[in-house]
Amino acid sequence: MRAPALTARKLTAQSAAKMFRRYFDACGADECRAAFGWDRPRVVHPNEMIFEYSVDAMPDVPEPRSDKFRAVVGFGLVEYDPRDYNDTEAMFVLGVFPEHRRRGYFTHIVDDLASRSRELGADTLSQIVFKDNDVHYKRVMKMAKLGPWIYAGDVWYPAPGYAYFVLPLEGTPDNVTEQEEDRP
Repeated sequence: MRAPALTARKLTAQSAAKMFRRYFDACGADECRAAFGWDRPRVVHPNEMIFEYSVDAMPDVPEPRSDKFRAVVGFGLVEYDPRDYNDTEAMFVLGVFPEHRRRGYFTHIVDDLASRSRELGADTLSQIVFKDNDVHYKRVMKMAKLGPWIYAGDVWYPAPGYAYFVLPLEGTPDNVTEQEEDRP
């Protein structure tokens, strides 16, 4: 099933805190702990850009309030500091609300976050997946086997540990142009 087109909206810290609360309440403490390590709704940190993703029309939602009924399907967070010349890696976290899962939104949100990270100058996009999040761990491991994600290893402390995955971004500053090759 193909996911409907998503609209991304950059959130303020205040709006992001409210959205994280809604997500935490919708998923529950156990799921958020297994998936993200959150014991409570997440707080916003410096150098993070948080986006809310929504669809404009949901035909399967009964009695829409208007023709352009907006349903929030998930969030994406990118942490990257373009002022740090040593750091070329953007890290991301994303979540899809339970009622919107298994519709392809995860892939669309990852693609959007990768594009935004590339525009900021990141060479790679990375994510960690907690070992307790068995379903997602197997899914991302499968993505790594098929490419282009790279499984970069496991970290076992603190328990239960997590896996580290990296996505090389195309068209990043590592690609040398012809002009640069001609330099003496």
